[in-house]
Amino acid sequence: MISSSEVAKKLKQIGADLIIGVPGSGDSFEIINSFLESGGNFLGTSTELVAPIIASTINRAGDQQRYSVSISIRGPGLIASLPGLYFNYIEDLKSISISEDLDISEVTLNHHKSLDTSRVLGSIGLIKSQKDDFYENFSIDNKKNQVKRMIHFSTRSENVFTYSRLPKELCYENLKTLEFKRHRRILVIGKIGIENSEVKSLLQSGYPFFLTPGALPYYDLNSMNFLGVWSGTEQFKYLSYDPRILENVVIIRVGVMKRELLTMRQKVPHIDLSLASKTEVNQLLDLVGPVYEYSTSLAPSNLRKSIIHSSSNWNVSSVISILNELNLKANYSFDVGSFGTLIENFIRPCTPNSLYSSFIGKFMGTAVPIAIGLGIAKPNTPIICILGEGGFASSFNEISLISTLDLPICILILSDNSMHSVVNNRTIDQSTKNKFFPANFQKLKTATPPDVPCINVSTSSKFVDAISNWDMKSPKLIFLDFDPSSYATGVEFLR
Repeated sequence: MISSSEVAKKLKQIGADLIIGVPGSGDSFEIINSFLESGGNFLGTSTELVAPIIASTINRAGDQQRYSVSISIRGPGLIASLPGLYFNYIEDLKSISISEDLDISEVTLNHHKSLDTSRVLGSIGLIKSQKDDFYENFSIDNKKNQVKRMIHFSTRSENVFTYSRLPKELCYENLKTLEFKRHRRILVIGKIGIENSEVKSLLQSGYPFFLTPGALPYYDLNSMNFLGVWSGTEQFKYLSYDPRILENVVIIRVGVMKRELLTMRQKVPHIDLSLASKTEVNQLLDLVGPVYEYSTSLAPSNLRKSIIHSSSNWNVSSVISILNELNLKANYSFDVGSFGTLIENFIRPCTPNSLYSSFIGKFMGTAVPIAIGLGIAKPNTPIICILGEGGFASSFNEISLISTLDLPICILILSDNSMHSVVNNRTIDQSTKNKFFPANFQKLKTATPPDVPCINVSTSSKFVDAISNWDMKSPKLIFLDFDPSSYATGVEFLR
């Protein structure tokens, strides 16, 4: 068995300076204690679930200035952390996590903590490494100071579990023969595609393109040739579009992972390039042809704008427009919900790498722990964290942590008092209003941490005042109250 001090020493060697999680009285306590004695830091969280999310956000946002590791106790602790670990896996975030394990002699005395770690971690995509050398597997690529892959280390058994992206996971089936000369191209860039330097050069030359949600954080959304978020061919189903829009069109999806939630309801010629080899990069350059002018009338954003503008002047879209006009030098963390589609399509941050969310897995309740990770990684950059009512109800403990750490986070809670994502197309009336809220929801709205200013706004002008008066250095909560019908008009047809 590798001692706790050896684990702590290795963490320091690979650049870790912060452990995050919920300690127990066993290996986790000893590892944390040894880590603290060697000059490291520890941050306790209210639940195991949020620890991997906070840690991975710090690692992604921290400009290699610091590296964080999440930790959990054995049995129930690891089970509770699985959603957070799965979030990291789905979002393709490289991270290190540690959990306690049992040796054989303890199993008979600890049935409630006995757990088949291999089976549990295998269920979320982590597999036991074939290499047994702890020091070889549990490592970071020092040249880039980034984790080579997602890694989970379990004590006692000394098992290392990893996930590595394989080429077969990166793309759908390729079409071998297509005559492109008579086709217009629709270029769709995925998360892996936007990370490729040659693809970025192509886009910078003026070639029109869509991005998948997973690729949004990594490119300048103010680019004139950015056509919007690609959600599949059904986005062209609206009657206001020319029904011939997909005639003589071939869709080229570049570096799109299968799990990026794309669909092809219509049988449109398409080809997928994983960019797993130099050959596929060269194929892309041959396939796209010369830069052409893509009619802006075809962009889904125009239809979406017309829908939004049919609503009142106080809705989710107006909030996003105000944030864009203020041009705040801030990072954005936002949750999943009806409003998320609007944010993905219309938010225009000052710089790339400013958007953080569950873009691929669509996990609700992740915006606040992501914001905490951002606040720790970049304490001098303010964060705007946007939630719905459901996200707020599930994140109250983490909001208290924001208060304790005094992080520069402004939380915007979008509220129409009807849980729109739950109600969906049902008529919103008094019998529906508040029906689906947790029992303590209304109390939560008035029981915010005492050190966090909280304000309610219900008009655009009041929101401008509230956000403009934020000092951008400390926490603040702003409840944005909408009329349910106006809120619904703004988001109903955009999901």
